[in-house]
Amino acid sequence: MPSNDLCAGAIVIPPAGPFPHLTTAVDITCATTTGDPPLPSCQTSVSRSIWYTFTPAVTGSYTISSCQTEAPNSTLPDDVLTIYTSAAGCAGPFTQLPGAAGCDDDSCTTLALQAIISNTTLNAGTQYYIVAYKFGASAPTPGNASIQFRVALAATPTPTATPTPTATPTPTCPPVWSAGPNMPNPTVRAVGVYFPANGKFYAMGGRSADTAGSDFTHPFEYDPATNAWTTKAATYADNQVNNMACAVLTDAGTPYIYCVGGSAAGATTTTDRVFRYNPVTDTISPIAAPWPSGSDRTRTPVNAPSEAIPLPRQAPHSRSDAP
Repeated sequence: MPSNDLCAGAIVIPPAGPFPHLTTAVDITCATTTGDPPLPSCQTSVSRSIWYTFTPAVTGSYTISSCQTEAPNSTLPDDVLTIYTSAAGCAGPFTQLPGAAGCDDDSCTTLALQAIISNTTLNAGTQYYIVAYKFGASAPTPGNASIQFRVALAATPTPTATPTPTATPTPTCPPVWSAGPNMPNPTVRAVGVYFPANGKFYAMGGRSADTAGSDFTHPFEYDPATNAWTTKAATYADNQVNNMACAVLTDAGTPYIYCVGGSAAGATTTTDRVFRYNPVTDTISPIAAPWPSGSDRTRTPVNAPSEAIPLPRQAPHSRSDAP
């Protein structure tokens, strides 16, 4: 009976090798199945088991081979290799590693019925039990009864250092003018307002000519992303939309385009009304408070495009007391 016929006599494979490590060849002719773990999952017709124990020093990918090409003293022509863990050492219960990681039968090449468990991950500090069997119940023939196997640890690749990327300088380009699309209509007396909240540009009010009835009724929107103008759906409350003063102001966290004053093409008076436009929702809302301080005085709007734009008294960012 071989010395490692039982779990208690299991041959210890050195935790740190060196690898590859060759076990001593053991003749299994007189081996028994006393105290064996559960039958291998890959082959249940087995007999004459011998035991080994291995507690790896490092976690890694291990190959355990009884192939004669790697273990030259392995003469048993048909064997089965298994790997188990146990909750309480030799007292069990034993649990085989799942699938091909814990069991092999007939995977060698030269002696095709010999066994090899390839590239199975074994964890550092965990005790494993390697059990080798003879296939079938018949006794081995003299001279063909020894099991030897080779334990190899796959080399851990040296990580390649990741080069530190060289910062690419941000290119600096001089500002240039480029041609944009024409507005939907010839336009005079409108106010241009940039709206930071959406990055678009708006033409508020204005008219297409100096004749009565040529006043625009909707805001125009320019989108730099599409390089195109759009006539918005929002409609001004009246036609006194020439020569307005407009700017972006924020109310309760919401930005709007506020517009004050204005006149109609061909008219002889100006207005002191105030309204605001929300470009995001495309809505125009009246502001109850009119432009203050004498804005009810009648003005004569200048209709010639080449002359100065009249505004109501004390309009934002300007002051004109001239009649």
